[in-house]
Amino acid sequence: DSFSTRQTAWTSTGDMPGGEYRWWVRMVDVDGRPGPWTGAATFTVPVAPPGLPTGLTATVTGTDGVVVYAWQHDGLADSYELYVARDGAAFFQQVLALDVTAGIMNVPLSGHAAGATYSWWVRGLNLDGGGPWAEGQSVSLP
Repeated sequence: DSFSTRQTAWTSTGDMPGGEYRWWVRMVDVDGRPGPWTGAATFTVPVAPPGLPTGLTATVTGTDGVVVYAWQHDGLADSYELYVARDGAAFFQQVLALDVTAGIMNVPLSGHAAGATYSWWVRGLNLDGGGPWAEGQSVSLP
């Protein structure tokens, strides 16, 4: 969009989505003749951090040590960090690039030991960093 003003400063009155923007300016003389455009300048509108993940479930899918970790996509996360621990030691920790258009994030992980209990946490990530970790959940294998 473009507009005209007699001022040397302008403040947006609209709600601009988070991201990086470029802008240019040029003068127009009293006869309406425009001058050359300036070089591009940039500014960044911060992205809101992801919210707290909800709808957390962990489902044991059989006797082969596979657990499917799942949660609702909150709309602001581009990826998620999943942390799974057994007896206080890390079992799995990774940033996951998931198809966030699916609405529900499903992450099947193998290698869980029979009879063991695992604790797990998840948080959303985006350009402005990480959101809050969901309250720890646990899953026990038969």
